[in-house]
Amino acid sequence: MPNVRKYLLAGRSAVLAALVLVLPAAAAEARVNLRLATVAPRGSAYHLILDKMAAEIGRETGGEVRIRIIAGGAAGDETAMISKMRIGQVQMAAVSNVGLAELDPSAWTLSIPMVFRDYPEWDHVREALNPAIAETLSGHGFQVIAWADVGWLHFFASDPVHTLEDLQGLKLAGASNDQTVLDLLRWSGFDPVQISSVELVSGFQTGLIEAVPLPIVLAEGSQIYRSAKFMNDLPWAPLQGAIIVHEQGWERLDASQQEVVLRKSNEAAESFRETNREQERKSLAAMRSRGLEVIEASAEFESAWMETAEKLFPLVREQLVSPPVFDRMIRLRDEYRAANE
Repeated sequence: MPNVRKYLLAGRSAVLAALVLVLPAAAAEARVNLRLATVAPRGSAYHLILDKMAAEIGRETGGEVRIRIIAGGAAGDETAMISKMRIGQVQMAAVSNVGLAELDPSAWTLSIPMVFRDYPEWDHVREALNPAIAETLSGHGFQVIAWADVGWLHFFASDPVHTLEDLQGLKLAGASNDQTVLDLLRWSGFDPVQISSVELVSGFQTGLIEAVPLPIVLAEGSQIYRSAKFMNDLPWAPLQGAIIVHEQGWERLDASQQEVVLRKSNEAAESFRETNREQERKSLAAMRSRGLEVIEASAEFESAWMETAEKLFPLVREQLVSPPVFDRMIRLRDEYRAANE
């Protein structure tokens, strides 16, 4: 009997020890799991900020909210990401104006080429226009929980681009599914190639495309500069970013969890804004050290683009965005210039 009792006590101790190991793990299991998609390359500055945001949300909610970052376009391009949010495969996304325009075409207003001169001017206009864009997205079931920077688009190409004719002679990457944008590029003298953003690297490698407008940080993170070895430094157009969440995912969070997600998302967006402009300089220096040739935009190149863009403005106003939104954007820009010149 003593031996039997000894074995029973040992068995009970083993069960208790197992419970001690299992219970903390069960308590730490997230009650809400959300998937956040982004085309930002894994390990890039954009991805690292989102990863930090997700970790802080997990800590501040006591592990009850877990956000899994799906980076590098693993969930598809921004159009695919929006579609997956609608059917619940993805609940959150970090998107640019390209993705936002899937839900509200007026988002293009803030990324029209050759409209804005610098960040302060652009910031002034978008702070005025973004609330209306957010309201429209809300009507489609998407909440904008933070606005961020992506950066200015520059032309990266497999051959040197000194003139507009040089660029028009190359196979320029165009939107994969937006016929209006493709038409605008054709009216600008290009023969755009329809291609998804997640296929750009392979597109250069196979010769399908020879030029693409990209933000500097994204060009470094995607390693696209290894094939597109030339960059013209003309700041062609700014690209805004946003962190959005579908209403089905948002409603899975209680009020305190929503507060944490909202606050940490805006901290991440502010980090994007504060570091992005310095990161652009660092990324450009890194790419130059690895062989990227930066071509200074000539006055002729800038003037030719300005002339081309101004010819397109009426078409943009009528076919890409609504006339009232376009007119308001121009009015806000001109008011800012008048007050700061």
